[in-house]
Amino acid sequence: MEKQILIPVELCKFALSQKKSREVALWLFLKRVTSGHFLLDNELIKTSCETLNYKTKKTFRKHLNWLKRKKWITINGKTGSHRIISMDQLSRKYSFVSRSCGIFNTAEFQTIRAFFVGTVITYLKRTRGHSAQRKHGARKYCPYSFVTNDRLANFLGVPRSTAIRFKKQAVAAGYIQTKHHFEKLLLPVSDYNFYKVYGKKETNNFRCRRDAIWEQKPDKISSNILLRRRGTHKGKKWTQKKA
Repeated sequence: MEKQILIPVELCKFALSQKKSREVALWLFLKRVTSGHFLLDNELIKTSCETLNYKTKKTFRKHLNWLKRKKWITINGKTGSHRIISMDQLSRKYSFVSRSCGIFNTAEFQTIRAFFVGTVITYLKRTRGHSAQRKHGARKYCPYSFVTNDRLANFLGVPRSTAIRFKKQAVAAGYIQTKHHFEKLLLPVSDYNFYKVYGKKETNNFRCRRDAIWEQKPDKISSNILLRRRGTHKGKKWTQKKA
């Protein structure tokens, strides 16, 4: 049966920036299929490998050992029982501040890294919109329709090329959609090559199309990921907002 779980944005960021998407995925999967305490057996290993697309048990044990070393999972020396720390404990361990989470469908574990990317991009869109709302004193929140590749790279602490690859994975998995955005410039087409050769960074995004010079702007992005806040006060409803 499909189930939805909340995955903190900062955990998504951690998984991507530290190159630990598969280890985080295993931790989340074990939290999903156990009560938080479990004895490791062949059936659990087999299910984990099939769900997370591990080719060998060696990969499973490699990632499980990382979780043990980092104390995301601890072992009772007497009984051999494994205990998974709570999300709150993990948040305190890594000093997570934001309570924003992406709502993840547990039937989609094989594309979870793309979900991490989509969640981060959705979060960046929303925070940019809130910042603009506060800056300009707007009465109504309006999310930005774009997140630049540079901003995504800076947020994750990864090279720009890696950020672009991440975004493509989120698009391929259907978590976000992108649409190219161009603005027509009132510049003579005959000078296009001059701008490209001598314009340096300012003209990197110039394109010659349909007998005119256009500037390629950041892609417009729409998201299929819903964000929700963890730890709201008792009795207060959680709201779902589509970015």
